[in-house]
This record gives sequence, structure tokens and C-alpha cells, in this order.
Amino acid sequence: MIVCRTLGPVAVSVDGGSAPPELLWRKNLALLVYLARSPKRARAREHLIGLLWGDKPEGAARHSLNEAVRVLRRHAGEGGVETEAGQVRLVAGAVELDTDRLDTLLAAKDYRSAVALVAGEFLEGFAVSGASAFEDWMTAERALWRGRSVDALLRRADELLGTGDLPGAHEMAQRALVLDPTSDVAVRAVMRCRALAGDRAGALECYETFAARLAGEVDTEPDTDTKALAERVRRERAWRLPAVAAGAGAGEAAAESRRAPLVGRASELARLLGAWTACRRDRRAAVAIVEGDAGTGKTRLAEELLGRARLDGAAVAAVRAVEADRAARGAYGSALATTDGLVGLAAPETDDPFFRTVLHLSRAGWYERVGQLGNAQAELMWHENSDLFGYPTGDPQPAEVDWAFGPLAEWRRGALLDRAGGRRKDACRAYRTVARLWGTGEPRYRARADSAARRLAALGCGVTA
Repeated sequence: MIVCRTLGPVAVSVDGGSAPPELLWRKNLALLVYLARSPKRARAREHLIGLLWGDKPEGAARHSLNEAVRVLRRHAGEGGVETEAGQVRLVAGAVELDTDRLDTLLAAKDYRSAVALVAGEFLEGFAVSGASAFEDWMTAERALWRGRSVDALLRRADELLGTGDLPGAHEMAQRALVLDPTSDVAVRAVMRCRALAGDRAGALECYETFAARLAGEVDTEPDTDTKALAERVRRERAWRLPAVAAGAGAGEAAAESRRAPLVGRASELARLLGAWTACRRDRRAAVAIVEGDAGTGKTRLAEELLGRARLDGAAVAAVRAVEADRAARGAYGSALATTDGLVGLAAPETDDPFFRTVLHLSRAGWYERVGQLGNAQAELMWHENSDLFGYPTGDPQPAEVDWAFGPLAEWRRGALLDRAGGRRKDACRAYRTVARLWGTGEPRYRARADSAARRLAALGCGVTA
């Protein structure tokens, strides 16, 4: 079998090995490809003579055709070429073209395999002197296969975009633009990939280069959709959700030019993009909720969706709940929001040495009421700044108050950690502090120390847990 690769620089193999030089002679190769691309893989002799040997006298032209057919018959296998009734025909299975394979893969929507066949223009760099009819045919074939190749590359780019693979999608889109430098669809694909990666400057540079090429080569300008996309990219900034802290945006704004790739979220992104596509197609509203533990990429996934929506012309409002909003459950939420500014106030700056103790114990209780056990635990650790040991004497000072109420805070923190679960080491540390500091105090405190000791045993804390 003769296998011929035509989507790019031509390459031929025979039965898995290198093609003999005589098969690679330009008119022999031209005849091979032309017959393989002809209806029923057959053409009349007179037609073939006019196509490739029209510049020769009739006798010489017929002899050249016969010699070319002889070469094809020699290497196409037994019965691979038939000549009868004034026609030359390639038998099924004698010659395989990559264009046939591309059509099959496109019909099956296997774009990943299809783009592997695309290496350039149809018969790139190939020409036959003195055969203007063949050159005309080849020009038409190049336009046909350029369109199908670009379509395969852009569909593969869409697939990769749907999984968050921006580098892979950009490579496909760039290949499509190289293959057809005047394609609005291809340039928009490249611009989208660059904009989604945070490279707005690169997206706009691509547009300006494309516009200049159209003006210089074909005296036209980008279409309406391409201009609209360029304008959206030009207007936008970084597509990020607001930062948690007010001062966190300066460094991120400077790093706008690149966005980290989305990794391991292909299925989730595909579902979100499917919902967004349905909203646009059916003109209906939808709600998507992204759930997950902290640090698992929820914000990055949302940013990816927002970026796509904005490039599609959507108006996007991005908001983030602040801590006070999350805690806002009636009076407890209001109390937490009101006292946020007092947290961290240095003890010597208070008029009352008990101020900080009351503040943190109260806030811990409020956080517990609204279900934020982690924040409650954090409030109960204020006393760890104290550096006093033993029982204090004299007038109570702020740091001494910290020390005195520390065991109470540790008892409450241990109970919270017990409820939350998963932090055994911290719970052991809290109960151990209670057992040590209250073990020799008044009976009511010794009873609390005994309870702490029982919790230590139940948790299996041991001596050094």
C-alpha cells in the first residue's frame, strides 16, 4: 500500500518503508494524489493528459501518462491500478491519504487525533511546472483543506479551553492562525486564550497585527465580532474576585499580566461552562454553587468562569463576603462587627486591666453562638502573650489578668476543639494547661482540673501529646 501525507510537506511511504525515487517524481506524485482525490478514484486518460502533459505533443503526452501509470502500478500492489475503457482507476485500499483519515476523524468528532494530522497546507511547497490546470486544482484543494484543518484546530482549542488547559488551547489557536492568517475566527481564538491567561497586552497586540495584515493584504478590516472582542479586552482589568484584605490588591494588580493555569478542575469547569452556554443559548437564568474546603481552588475556578463570561460580553459583578458579613446573625453578628476594631489593642492602653479579658471571652462566646468555632478558639488564645509564671501578687496588671483567666480560656478552648474534632494535639495542650494550673487551687478549680485530667485520658494524650 502507498501511504501519502499531504497536509503539510508531502511524504510518501510504500508498505511501511521509504518510497522509491521514481514514485516521488513530481508528475508521478501529482498523478497519484489527483487520482486518490478524484470521484471514485478514477479519471479519463484524455483528462489526465490535459491536466499534467498539456504542454507536450499528443504522442509524447500519452507516452508520459503510460510511464506514470506503470510506476504507480508497480508500487500500489497487485491490481492496485486498473486501466480500462479509456480510464485510469486506483483500486480501493491501494492508496491511503491523510485527508481521508482527517474527514473520518472530524465526522467522529475526534479532534485530538485530527489535529495530529495537520502539519501545514495541502501539498505544502509542492508545484508542477507546465501544468497550470493542476496548479488551479491544487489551489482549490488547499483552500478546502485549509478550512477543514483550521476547523479541527479551533474545535480542539475549544475542547482544551473547556478543561482549563489555556497553554494547549493557545497552541491550537495559534496553529490555526498561522495556517489561515486572515481568519477572524482564528484570531479571536488566540485573543481569547491570551486574555484568559491574563495577557491582555498580548491579546491586543495580536489584534493590531491582524488588523494591519488585513488592511495591507486584502484591503479590508476585522469583522464586527473581532472588533467587539478587542474592545472588551481593551476595557477590562484583571478578572479576579475582590481580595479579602483591603491592602492585598496592590501586589495582585501588578501581577495581572499572567494568571496561574487551572489544574485538576476540568470536569467542574466543563459543568460551569455548560451552564453558562445554556444560559446564553436559551436566554434563561441559572444559579451555580461551588462548594469545597478552603484552599481547594474555588476562587480560581470562579475567576476562570468570570473571564469567559466577560469575553462573551457579559456584565460581571464580583463580590466577596467580609468576616463581619459571615458572622452577621442578629445581635451576635452586630456585636462582633462593632468590636472588631478593639481586637489587638495593647493591654497598657486600656483603662481597665480586665478589659482585654472581658473582650476576648465575650467575642469567643459570640463566635460560638454563630457557629464559627475556629474563630472562637482563636479569641481564647489571647492570654498566651502573658509571660508570668506562678501566682501574681500586688495590684492586678493586664498581663496578670491574662494569666489568671488563661485556664478558663483553655478549658473553653479544649471543649470547642473537642466539638470540632480533628485537632487532638491542640485539645490535649488546652486540657493539660487546665490540669496543671488549677490542680492545686480551690476545690471548685481542682474539680475542673480533675475533669481536664479525665479528658486527657479519654483523648489518649499521654505525657507529650
